[in-house]
Amino acid sequence: MKTIFTQPDKGKNMLRHDTEEFMRKAREFGLIEEMDRELELRKNEERLAVIAELASLPSAEQAGLPALTEAATKARRALELAQEAYMAADRAYKESSMQVYGAQLKFDGARNSLELRARELSPQFMRDAYEDLAILDGHVQGQFRYEHESVADGWFGGRRTVTTSNGDAMLACRTTIADAQKRLLAMMLESAPFEESQAETERLVEAAKAQAFALGVSKQEWTERRKPKDKDDKVEAAAHRANVRRSKQIATLTP
Repeated sequence: MKTIFTQPDKGKNMLRHDTEEFMRKAREFGLIEEMDRELELRKNEERLAVIAELASLPSAEQAGLPALTEAATKARRALELAQEAYMAADRAYKESSMQVYGAQLKFDGARNSLELRARELSPQFMRDAYEDLAILDGHVQGQFRYEHESVADGWFGGRRTVTTSNGDAMLACRTTIADAQKRLLAMMLESAPFEESQAETERLVEAAKAQAFALGVSKQEWTERRKPKDKDDKVEAAAHRANVRRSKQIATLTP
């Protein structure tokens, strides 16, 4: 291991010696105490200036702090009361909403059940008409037609393609059918005389048929819509005819 010896810095030692000598002389002559006293005097002057500045500040009352504090306290209390009122109102709203929901379900359930039963007991001609209109709507949907035609356009021999369709007429016909079905459902819940209901039903169906045939629905297909195709269809058709006869018999017994 190599040991390195260095020479002391004579300049630094001399400076340290001079400083120590100066401080010793300063103490002997009272210079240190004088400097400390001067420093304290300056600190005291600064302290007195700060105290004077504090004294010049307005008091809490002059600044309006008590009134502001009181107002803030009242506002906070009002907010708490409002929050409590909101929570109470929210609870009341939720409770009443649940009550309304339950009552609505009960009401709708009873009403829907009775409406369904009334429609099941409605005259057979109404139910047949409703079904016929649904069949007719299916035929109408298959009648959409459109065509493109090239026509002259302008003075220079130009041409453009014009597309025409029966879409508007088909939409009008389907709207007529839908309105007729809605009316039939309403009639099933009414107490109109049998003959009056039957006459209105026929008018509804005939109006829809007229628009459908104008669109190109086949009258033969419409006539054969209920023609039995197999044994099961024949049984169903016989039951249907029996229901029709029974409905008419009941109608004749109704005062």
